[in-house]
Parts: sequence; structure tokens; C-alpha cells
Amino acid sequence: MVNLEVIAKYKKENIFLTAKTNSEEVRIRSAKLEDIPWLHQSSSIDPGVLRNTVEYFSKSTRAIMFILESEYGRFGEMSLTNICDRGTGEYIWVRRMSKNIAKGGMTVSLKEISRFAFEEIGLENLTLNVFADNQKALDFYSKTGFIAKKTSLAPEYDAVTKNKNSKEKTRRYLITMELTKERLISQ
Repeated sequence: MVNLEVIAKYKKENIFLTAKTNSEEVRIRSAKLEDIPWLHQSSSIDPGVLRNTVEYFSKSTRAIMFILESEYGRFGEMSLTNICDRGTGEYIWVRRMSKNIAKGGMTVSLKEISRFAFEEIGLENLTLNVFADNQKALDFYSKTGFIAKKTSLAPEYDAVTKNKNSKEKTRRYLITMELTKERLISQ
């Protein structure tokens, strides 16, 4: 059974999740308005859009924006959303935004957030979408237990220009990947 009260408590009480690489500890916390300048600098998204996004995540009972920190400062962001009563959730952002982390920091963070989603919130599976031509991301997600479930054509706004001298855009493909609690435990 999905426990949405856990999400509210996590945000209200400023609870930190922790994970450990071979050489350092990673702290995972809910995003705050104070993170907007760093998010802007790291992503070049308009500060007003970032403010609206952080405010949405801070008020939502079905979504969490996580900030990843090491002893050297913030290094990434992961957002879990579309948390449904039927036991599903979806990662919409998994972004390394700084090199201020030891090898494996993103991996242990994704595993810890997924563990939290399964064991504390009560989700049964997590999904995410990744561009089919992003082999580095596909390898990363596969390493953490995600498996490919389906491929679909990405929306037109995700089209890319292959040739700088051409206005022709090419549509990209998305792969939907899924992680279950059992696969996470077996990793």
C-alpha cells in the first residue's frame, strides 16, 4: 500500500537519506528554494521556471525533487513523480550537475532513492524514459537494475538537428525502462 504521508514527513522534517560510495558519504534531501541559484547555474533553466518547479515539488504529495550532496557540495538532482496509489512512480530527472562526487555517487544515490520509494513509500515499480541514442544513460540505468520495457517515438519538441546547415530535424526514440523492488535487491 502506498504511504503518501511518508513524502510529507520527509519534506516537513528535512529528513536526509544517506548512501556511501567507496570513499565518501552522499546526502540526499528534498529541494528547497535556496537551491534555485545552484540549479540555474548548473542547468541554465530560467530561475522563474525553477522557482515554480521547486515550489510544485515542495507542495506535492505525489512527487519529490531530491538534491544530492557530498562533502564537497551539491552534485546532482533526481526527481520522483507521478506517485500513484497503484504503486508506481516515475523518475523524470536524474542529472549529474557537478563533478564534486566520488565515482559511484550517482549510482548509490539512485539506488537509495529507489530503496526509499519501495520500502518507505510502498511503490512496486519505478519507470523512466531515456533517449535510445544515449548509451551512457542506458548503461547507467541498466547497472542499477532498470530493464528496457518499450521503445516509442519521442514527441516532436525533442527532435534534433543532425546537420548544422539543414533545418531538417530528426525525431528521436525513447526507451521506457522499469525497476522493481526485487531487481533492486538482487543488484
